[in-house]
Amino acid sequence: LSEHVTVGHGVEPRTLNFYLGRLFRSGVSVLPVTRALEWRAGSLRVVDLYAGRESTLRAAAVIVVRPRHAADGLVHEVEQALPAGVPVHLVGDALAPRRMTHAALEGVRIGLVV
Repeated sequence: LSEHVTVGHGVEPRTLNFYLGRLFRSGVSVLPVTRALEWRAGSLRVVDLYAGRESTLRAAAVIVVRPRHAADGLVHEVEQALPAGVPVHLVGDALAPRRMTHAALEGVRIGLVV
């Protein structure tokens, strides 16, 4: 399901093509412009956002993917636990959601400067 006109909104096209291919070959159905309303006892009630029609799908499980946000909550605890003046650097998803390679590169850059 996706509330967007296309699924994989914001995913790099090559990555999206790879995963959509795997999903389609596995028999997964993709429903764009559809919102989940309720899940219970193996069924998911959905609504087509254009037509306004509700329907029920069989679903053994539902995986919810939300927009990613920086996970910087721990930095304040770390800053409080360290002596004054000890620098704390945010990297990876603590700074902004992105790939592991970005976090590793940020860590290396900070290590070279400190």
